[in-house]
This record gives sequence, structure tokens and C-alpha cells, in this order.
Amino acid sequence: IFNYNLSKGINLDGSFFNNNESSLRLYECDRYKYEKVFDGMDVKTFEALKDIKKFAQQNNINIIFFTSTMNIPYLSNINKKDFMKHRENLITNIGEFYDFTYIDGISNNHNAFTDVTHITTKETIYMINHFYKNPPSSFLVNKESFRNFYNKLFDKVESFDSTLF
Repeated sequence: IFNYNLSKGINLDGSFFNNNESSLRLYECDRYKYEKVFDGMDVKTFEALKDIKKFAQQNNINIIFFTSTMNIPYLSNINKKDFMKHRENLITNIGEFYDFTYIDGISNNHNAFTDVTHITTKETIYMINHFYKNPPSSFLVNKESFRNFYNKLFDKVESFDSTLF
């Protein structure tokens, strides 16, 4: 797990690692601002994910794909068409993944974020312990669950009063 904003990562055991690669700092975001990040992944990126999955399967490596958690103001302002295209590309290339875009208690808590798309170290450790090590099946997205999952996601986002954030 790597927090691009802080140039510091957390291993699954909770220990920290540093990374000084400035190229990994993908997006400069201030709290409550958003950018079109979902149109930034090109075909090569999705093909690379597909290759990683294929390699893992061929070598009996259990690999779990998951998305990052986002806050409500950010989710309220994303381009849904780009977002859904991004998620459809994930399904096409890797088959299934765990979508942690909205986590109650985190997505709706501005103190849980260092900026609009990066959760704090405390929340990252919480996510590792409660979600990443043994992902709940309710967050699993595949071809069968795709539409229903995202309809529910956007219902949650649209029902939230982001002025309270």
C-alpha cells in the first residue's frame, strides 16, 4: 500500500517504508478539490493489470485487486461516465476486484483524509486490519454485481449532504 501524497507506504504488517520516487506522486490535490483522475489510465495500464493477474494465476499466487477509498465531496464531483468506464475496464481486464471507494465512517469523515483521495495513516491501518487482509464479499465487484453495486454507491453519495463535510 502506498500513499502517494506522503511518499510513505505501509506494509501489510503495519511497518512503514519510504519512497523518494517523485514520479509516484501522481496528483496534487487540495482538500475539497478534485481532478479527473479516471481518464488518466490508458489501455496499457489495464493490460498491465491483466498481465499481473495472469502471472499470478500461472504461479499460484493469490492476488487481490482493490480500489482506494474516496471522500464524499470528491465522489459527488467526479465525472460518473469516466468513473464507470474505468470500473468497466477493470472488470474486463481483471474480472473482479474489491471496491472500497465508499467506506462508511471514512468516506463521510473529512478528518480521515490527508487530501481528497488519500486516507490518513490511522485509517490506512484500520483498512489493512478490517478490509485488506480478509475483504468482505459485499465489496466484491464482478460482471454480475457491477450495476447493482454502483447504483447503491451513487445512491449513498447523492443522499449525503456534503455541506456537512
